[in-house]
Parts: sequence; structure tokens; C-alpha cells
Amino acid sequence: MTRLQSRSPQPTPYRLRHLKFALLTLLPPICCLCRQTHRQPTFICNDCIDALHANLQACRFCAAPLTTGVSCHRCAHQQPLYMRTAAPFLMSGGMQTLIHQWKFEGKTQLSAVLASLLVKHLTIGKKPDYLIPVTSHWRRRWSRGFDQTWLLSNNLSYLTGIRTVQGLKRIRLGKRQHQLSRQDRKGNVQGVFAATKRFNGGHIALIDDVITTGATVEAATRALLNAGADSVEIWCLARTPAPLITPYTAAAHRTIQAI
Repeated sequence: MTRLQSRSPQPTPYRLRHLKFALLTLLPPICCLCRQTHRQPTFICNDCIDALHANLQACRFCAAPLTTGVSCHRCAHQQPLYMRTAAPFLMSGGMQTLIHQWKFEGKTQLSAVLASLLVKHLTIGKKPDYLIPVTSHWRRRWSRGFDQTWLLSNNLSYLTGIRTVQGLKRIRLGKRQHQLSRQDRKGNVQGVFAATKRFNGGHIALIDDVITTGATVEAATRALLNAGADSVEIWCLARTPAPLITPYTAAAHRTIQAI
């Protein structure tokens, strides 16, 4: 695995650097988390970024938080269709607040910050040929006024140089996933996605904001593989942290078989 390198920003002209310094001094930005002024030219201060809950010990396939080990018992018993999931943060604390502000309060200016946080913590084995966002249904986009995963994916494209392709569409409007149980989530997204183009092979990074059970990205992955993609991996901002998933053991395998 190698860490993904983002594009280096262009050098700032001398006078612009001084102007930026003067603006930060006279009109310092306010952090959208702690509401304190700071001197960084971003919407979040460095202290709040450092305090974000990292998903350090996670399943290599679905990124579910683990106590120990490298894969959860569910993925060891039945590996998902996608190769792996990169979810560097937990959906708690500051990251949960950021995603709520971005997604439900219309603070689309956070898209670039969230994309840069994701890229900073990404490691890759095989570089994707293109990025495909897990798109919202058109009614949700209309009511919200934007598609948050499309904004995230386009900012990731700018940082990585990997092209964003609108390769998926939702063919029906399901219930909101966060309101459903694990079993209901799986049924809610069954057959909900269709690919908008054929793929002649290629490796795809599927872009989403949050993963809870993995039902949505599993359904989206199935549609992309059926459309000719060779392989899919998941890039998302955060993974729902609770409950902690038991790592795969022989005892856990026997428990699954008994269910």
C-alpha cells in the first residue's frame, strides 16, 4: 500500500501571500466546530482536525471498527463484492457534526475540506481508473439542492487527478437508510442502482459519505460489476462506530453457522 499523493498547490505570488496574511489577521475565520477564531485559511481549525475520531483498527474489507485483528467475522464468513473500504474516520464527535452540517444544513463549502481530509489519510494498492459517486435519487437532490457525494467526488478528482464519472443512477426512491435496521437496509437498496454506462474493465473507487452496514455500497458495487467493471473499492469519509465488531475467530465462525 502506498499513500495517495494529492496535487501540490500552485505557489502563491508574493503580494497575494501578504494579502492573505492581512485578511487572516483582520478577519480571522471562525471554526465551524469549536466556533473559535483561528489563523488557518480553512473552515476548521487544526485543533479540531486533530481531535477527529480516527478509525484506526478496522476490517480490511468493510472498515468496520475492530478491537483486534484485520477482518470482522461477517467479512470472513462472506467477503463483500468490493475489494476494500477506506474510511479513515468514525461517524462520531467532530466528524459527525461536520457531515451533518455539510449534508443536512447545506454547508457545501465543507466539500473541499472533507475531500482533503479523506485524501490525506488514503493509502492505495491499485490506483483507480475513475471515481464514481453513490448518487442520490433525483427527488432527494431536488429537496436538498445538491448531491453531496457528487461534490465530494469532484473535489477528490481535483486533488488526485482521477476523473469523476457519473456511472450510477438510483432507479427508485427507498426509505432513508439511517432510519432502518441492518436487515431492512439490505432490502431497502436491493435493485435500487443501475449503471448508466458499460465499462470495459477497469478499477473503480466508489465514493460515499458514511457507511453503516455496507448495504448501499454493496448494491452499488453489484451494479458496476454487472456493467463490466473489473473491481471496485470504497472511499468514504466515516464508518459508524458502534457496536465494535468482533474480529474473526473460529468461535465466531461457529456462532455464525449456528444462527
